[in-house]
Amino acid sequence: MFLNPLILFGAGAIGIPILIHLLNKRQFERVQWAAMRFLRVSVEQNQRRIQLEDILLLLLRCLLVLMIVLALSRPIACTNSSANAGLLGQQPVIALFVIDNSYSMGTTDGVETRFSRAKAAAKQVIDSLPAGSSVCVRLASDIDRPLIAEPASRLQYVKDQIDTAPLSDRGSDLSRSVQAGLKSLENRRQAREIYIITDAQQNAFRDLGGMRTMLEDAARDRSAGPSGVRSHLLIVGEEERRTIAISDLRQAVGLSTVGRVLRFEATLTNYGAEEARELRVSLSIDGAEPGEASPLIDLQPGESRTVSLHERLTSEGTHAVTAILKPGDHLSADDTRTISVRALRDVRVLLVDGEP
Repeated sequence: MFLNPLILFGAGAIGIPILIHLLNKRQFERVQWAAMRFLRVSVEQNQRRIQLEDILLLLLRCLLVLMIVLALSRPIACTNSSANAGLLGQQPVIALFVIDNSYSMGTTDGVETRFSRAKAAAKQVIDSLPAGSSVCVRLASDIDRPLIAEPASRLQYVKDQIDTAPLSDRGSDLSRSVQAGLKSLENRRQAREIYIITDAQQNAFRDLGGMRTMLEDAARDRSAGPSGVRSHLLIVGEEERRTIAISDLRQAVGLSTVGRVLRFEATLTNYGAEEARELRVSLSIDGAEPGEASPLIDLQPGESRTVSLHERLTSEGTHAVTAILKPGDHLSADDTRTISVRALRDVRVLLVDGEP
């Protein structure tokens, strides 16, 4: 079977080298030349060898044309035999993609996020898969989410699903999705591959030993097919040395009443590998412009510091109070933190002193 059967008509081009061969054998006008008698003996001795070389050259030219035509027609195997499939073209595979969609994959370089780069890498690999391959996809944070649980052969559908895959706000642990994905590949007769796409945060490999054992066992497994599961690790993004986050925000007073100055406490933590200097935190109420910012703050790597901020709530009801860090880092999601605060107009108090 051929994916481009019309190209086979190009096999008629084999006649081109045959025509060239025949034209080269046409008769030429003979010119008698005295010195030729010295060459005639040598030519007659080598004539048989020259004829053989001409035939071999003709066959090689015809074979070259035929190989080009067969390559362009893209032959594939029509049988389940992996040996026969390997003779005529690349063997179809079942490819499992484990894509990290944890919180850190939202880190951006100013143009695109790591998650966007992971999606692009997955689609690029899918485009390179042999004809007849099928794909399943799992999203990995600290929970396993099957995006396409069973292998799908409609690769454009798979790429569309990857495009719409959401980024989560959870931590990362790849081992759960790898374990579930390898289980879904069991008892499959086709060649199997797993592609793990991540930004390689430390938490993603918290069970590195267990995950390595799973992949090594899968690579040695021959029970479901002629070969085990081949593993590929694709890392997107570079190491971030500057990582600052608002790790906590809380209300420091018991009751929130309208018009009263309220105190909030925001905790800043430097998770990076270098000192963070001249940081400021301010508060925004219900998405309004931030109020007065805190004094400048410097944080050493691993250091946390809590600052006090003050704001008023001008109306009764529930309000969103958001702490905003400036300047932020490449992971904008943890540069803000929001809590919900209920403001009261007044507080009714019943005093009981024992008398009627």
